[in-house]
Amino acid sequence: MASNGDYLLNMPDVLRIKFLAAQSASASSPWRETQEMSTFNFHADAIETGGTIEVMGRNDETTPASSTDGPILVTLAPTSLMGVVTELPRWLKTKKTAGGAPAASTVISEGKR
Repeated sequence: MASNGDYLLNMPDVLRIKFLAAQSASASSPWRETQEMSTFNFHADAIETGGTIEVMGRNDETTPASSTDGPILVTLAPTSLMGVVTELPRWLKTKKTAGGAPAASTVISEGKR
């Protein structure tokens, strides 16, 4: 089973990352390099009422610390489980803020050239 931040597919034209793996509580993924992809689609399978998942970006020269947040590029919520980032920074990560009754959230992204 994949963990937070695991690469699921790493090909020259497609990059698929599991940013969050069945997270019921508040959690952050590690930062992942966008590898010169032109767009990233994000999809969450579930988010509890009152919860959000923020997609953040940074352009640091080296990998930012996992505890470091960045500007929010897209926010996923129970009514909008998908989002797209078209102006990519060098690094991306996701951060879940839990809401009411816990729901296990898995976030998978796919980047394309």
